[in-house]
Amino acid sequence: MCERHNRHTFDLAAAVAASTFAVDMLADSKIKDASKRSAVRTAILLARPGKE
Repeated sequence: MCERHNRHTFDLAAAVAASTFAVDMLADSKIKDASKRSAVRTAILLARPGKE
């Protein structure tokens, strides 16, 4: 029986960079750090894995 391994990867920096919301939040010095962390976390959670 042949085993197939599907490898998926996440580029976390690319996931954040692709989120205009997260990028805008990170660029605004008036935004609290907790809100910035939430924006980054959301961007990562919404990211789609890429195949190796």
